[in-house]
Amino acid sequence: MDIEIKIISLKNPCSACYIKYNYIRQIIESIKNKYPYVVIHDLIYETENEAVEAEDLKLKIFPTIKVNNFQYSAGIIPNKKELEKYLESLIKSF
Repeated sequence: MDIEIKIISLKNPCSACYIKYNYIRQIIESIKNKYPYVVIHDLIYETENEAVEAEDLKLKIFPTIKVNNFQYSAGIIPNKKELEKYLESLIKSF
């Protein structure tokens, strides 16, 4: 019943993407404390194309968050409460 969250980024991101990535990581870590069955994977790719092909991304905007292989966000910092609601809906569907 684990929920897999992937944070996908590039090896050499722009400074804005780097800041977003770190903030997203903090949000996800705080959620992990509330939901111990959340498994986090940090995936760093050399190029956009490599990330898109490996992760079957619909948008080439980084960082990207995938939850159970659904592209939850791309290039934005998610609202923590909305992400928690989404995780709760996944839990109910198990």
